Amino acid sequence: MYLLEKKQKNRPMRGASAVELVATAPILIIMTVLSIDLAALLLGADFCDRACKDCARAAGQMPTPDEAVNAMNAAAAAHKIDGTLFRKMYPELLVYEDYNSSGLTPTPKYGSTPDYLARNGPYNITPTYDKALPKDVGANLKASSQATSPGPYVTVSNTLIIRIPVIFTFFGSKLFVGNIESDPNLFKMQSTYTFPITNTYSPSANLVGK
Repeated sequence: MYLLEKKQKNRPMRGASAVELVATAPILIIMTVLSIDLAALLLGADFCDRACKDCARAAGQMPTPDEAVNAMNAAAAAHKIDGTLFRKMYPELLVYEDYNSSGLTPTPKYGSTPDYLARNGPYNITPTYDKALPKDVGANLKASSQATSPGPYVTVSNTLIIRIPVIFTFFGSKLFVGNIESDPNLFKMQSTYTFPITNTYSPSANLVGK
C-alpha cells in the first residue's frame, strides 16, 4: 500500500519534468546551433587575420610591386583551405608605397617587370592610391589610405569566404544567415594589415638577384 501511494505521488513530478523538457528543447537546440555557427566565425576570423598578417609581411620584403604580389600569394598558399568550411580565400596588395616614384631609378610600376603574373586578387587591382578599385575592395582601400607610416610600407587585404555550418529555420525565419546576398549560407570576412618595406628597390641589386 505504501509503495502504491509513493508511485502515485511521483507521477505528477514525472509529468512536470516531461513538460519542462519539451518546453526547453527548442531553446537548447537554438543555443547549440548558434554556438556552432559562432565557433565557425571565430575560427574563420582568426584564420583570415593570421593569413593576412603573413601575406603583408611577405609583401613588405620585396623591392617591387610585382614581386610583392608573388610573395603575398606564396604566403597565402601556405594557409590551406579545406573547401568545405573555408570555401575561398584571396589576398590583395592594396598599397605599395616606397616613395621612390621619381629620380633616376624609380621603382618599376606594377605589371612592368618579368615577375608580373596578373594575380593581385580576383580583379588584379593595381596597388596604388589613385586608381579606381572595384566596389568589393573600395572599403579596404579607404581604411588603408588612412594608415600612417614613417617610411615605405605595404598594405594587404585578405578576404575569406566561409560556409555557415548550420542554418536553423524557426517558424519560417532563419536565425542566422551570411552576408552574401547570392548565397545566405556564405559569410565573407576581411582583414587588413600594413607592414614596412624592408627591401627597397635597387637596380644593381635586382640585376644581381636575377
